Amino acid sequence: MEVISQSISFQIVDSKVTVKAENLKKSNMLSGTITLDQAVQVSLKAGNSQIYNYYKFVPEESGTYAFYSESSYDTYGQLLGADYESLANNDDSGTNENFRIIYSCEAGKTYYIGIRAYDAYANGKNAELYVEKTDEDANTDDSE
Repeated sequence: MEVISQSISFQIVDSKVTVKAENLKKSNMLSGTITLDQAVQVSLKAGNSQIYNYYKFVPEESGTYAFYSESSYDTYGQLLGADYESLANNDDSGTNENFRIIYSCEAGKTYYIGIRAYDAYANGKNAELYVEKTDEDANTDDSE
């Protein structure tokens, strides 16, 4: 069995982590794509390791979108822009300690929604990740 080792660097600016595009691609943190009004099943990663599952989203039309999870476990979400800059974070704005991020997105631009378990006890547990169009006011940050 061949073991592959790689290191990934992160830059911390104003208490936010900036992930370089090449590092996100190399890290296998990009789990797939998410489409409007379609649930994605996610196996949560432990919160204490801060490892996210990221899903690519490209809206067909400009507007305000809700990115959120549904789970019996506490989730944390992070929205990244096309250059992998942090746009919004959220812990408990959804129901049952789930995250909910409301963000104004532009048509044709790429976004990445990340989800992880807030606490280590939820490692390996399941959650559903959603994105839908909404009339709610956009929020940009709700850090831990």
